[in-house]
Amino acid sequence: MAARRFLAAVVPYAKAGGSRQGSVRLDLNENRFPPAPGVVRALRRLAAGALAMYPESEPLRRELAKFHGLAAENVLLAAGGDQAIRWVFEALLDPGATVAWAAPTFSIYPLAARLRQARIRAVPFAEDFPFPLPGILAVLAAKPALLVLVSPNNPTGTVIADAELRQVLARAGGTPILLDEAYGFFSGRDHAAWIREFPNLVILNSFSKSFALAGLRLGYLLGAGGLLGEIEKVAPSFPLSAAAIQAGLAALSAVGHARQQARRMRRQKKSLIKALEELGVPSRDTEANFLLARFDDAGAVWEKLRQRGVLVKRLAREPQLDDRLRITVGTRSDHLRLLAALAEILPPQALLLDMDGVLVDSRLSCDETILRTVRHFCGGRPRLRRLRDLRMAAGYNNDWRAAAALIRGNGCRVSLARIKARFQEIYLGGGGGDGLRCREKWLAPPALLARLRRRFRLGIVTGRPRAEALWTLERSGCARCFDVLVAAEDTGSRPKPHPRGLRLALAGLGARRALYVGDQVDDMLAARAAGVGAVAVVPASLPAGSRRRRELRRAGAGKFISDINEIEEVFHEKGIR
Repeated sequence: MAARRFLAAVVPYAKAGGSRQGSVRLDLNENRFPPAPGVVRALRRLAAGALAMYPESEPLRRELAKFHGLAAENVLLAAGGDQAIRWVFEALLDPGATVAWAAPTFSIYPLAARLRQARIRAVPFAEDFPFPLPGILAVLAAKPALLVLVSPNNPTGTVIADAELRQVLARAGGTPILLDEAYGFFSGRDHAAWIREFPNLVILNSFSKSFALAGLRLGYLLGAGGLLGEIEKVAPSFPLSAAAIQAGLAALSAVGHARQQARRMRRQKKSLIKALEELGVPSRDTEANFLLARFDDAGAVWEKLRQRGVLVKRLAREPQLDDRLRITVGTRSDHLRLLAALAEILPPQALLLDMDGVLVDSRLSCDETILRTVRHFCGGRPRLRRLRDLRMAAGYNNDWRAAAALIRGNGCRVSLARIKARFQEIYLGGGGGDGLRCREKWLAPPALLARLRRRFRLGIVTGRPRAEALWTLERSGCARCFDVLVAAEDTGSRPKPHPRGLRLALAGLGARRALYVGDQVDDMLAARAAGVGAVAVVPASLPAGSRRRRELRRAGAGKFISDINEIEEVFHEKGIR
């Protein structure tokens, strides 16, 4: 048995693949904020007998009419907006008839047109996607069988101003106009009252976006009774399930909850746009629950996000949007995962480095100074293991504070001022070059730093006092390799894990995207808070499942290296040249 010949040229709707398990779905424009609690309660109260009977949808029809200030005859319910679109096209388009819209638009419209074997007149959006009013009016003059308007438009986010919409309707004559307002709840626009003035106007809406009920498939049409009556002729007798009807009634009774969630969504969108800008990613705001982000290689970014379990919408089929990804606005945790993935994916503009454990082997200097300071006040020989365990917790990146914590742990009471004084005496020495800092070993070869500087802007973010950091840099002969040095005095009362130091370095370098290389939990936490990628230095002898690796990864480490000389391998993996 063969299908109709024209179907061979029809491309089906591209359904999102893959499982939600372990993934963040920001590709389907679902409402990521939960529906009203009363909706769930209504579904739980659904009687078993209701499942055995054909559902009665009239109560929902009346409530929807009341919600929009209309009569019940002005409402036609459907199993989702997609089904309603099919009904409109089937009722109003003969094979070979012309349907028009501004392009690009929701991909169901081209599919529905091809299934009706209709001719498509697509009026292209100009750059920045303003509504193409002159082109739409020109198409109307040719008297198409149907004009589709989508506001806000998916995927461009274009909103049609009331004056523009009124001008189109005034010029339409007898041409039916389908106005898709599936995202209108987010923009605060509702033109239901206009159907009294324009009997050729049909409005499409849905519970999927505004009321977060995409899983129940509940859409509807608003229009003059005569026009809806014609469309209803192609509709099945019972398009809705009993569950969808009960959920819809419960959602309408709690419309205040939906409005509150819409405000919450707008706040999250605003913060996401700001965070993307901080990563150097320009984005286009919309009055819907999504935004458009621009990338130099959108396809590569899309794939790398997918590999990390973050799903966004690729728009490769639309030439005007092939450099953009459509991102559904989600919850704060959704955005944190997206931003962390982007920080790993996007090439850094700057490379920031800690000193101790990264540029300098400080085991025989700083670590030994801490242990000698503890022994001075408490006696005995403190164990290095205790110091290493301490640094796996947040807040002990500072050597003075680490020494103070060990001293307290030994039951000794010593002021921080005395601890600092003794530490500095041991570390700096008495002026004759006998301090433990002279034992430090510089780890980054000048040739490596020269290669890195050709690729990135380089900066140091350290907890060391500036004078000590500069002394070490001069001693190494590498002071001129770095454009920015952020030291203890710069962060004041906000040392790592606070991101202040990293943010100061980024500002000083004029960069938005960076990698920070450190070896402590505080380093990783500071990087994550600053929105930069984190690379952790750990000894090669530590196995993959070691506690230190686990803690560093939990704190935000995206990559591990055994010393600074392996940093170029990280860039090779990220495709950075």
